[in-house]
Amino acid sequence: MAAVKVEGIVKKIFFEGKGVSITETYKSQSGEDYTRTWTAWFTTDPNLAEGDKLSVTGLLSTKIEEFEGQDGKPKQKIALSINNSVILGDVVKASAAVSAPF
Repeated sequence: MAAVKVEGIVKKIFFEGKGVSITETYKSQSGEDYTRTWTAWFTTDPNLAEGDKLSVTGLLSTKIEEFEGQDGKPKQKIALSINNSVILGDVVKASAAVSAPF
């Protein structure tokens, strides 16, 4: 498996905190903004909260998932996972937002 590094915002926490949905935003070569959702799997609960900003590294895993589109036709998407995830550096906690003194 290939190693991957992702920076993004925690959107959802599941599986007793060991599974985390992370949304990464990036710009294409043409300058368009895009988002990509990853599922990061940890061996222990890293004590994250929704809205936390972090960098994660681990082993890349992909899976083709099938679903029904809004038009009723079958569609496919690639699910991106990071196995054996490790947090790089500090986590910027969502609750650490600075409030105005007034």
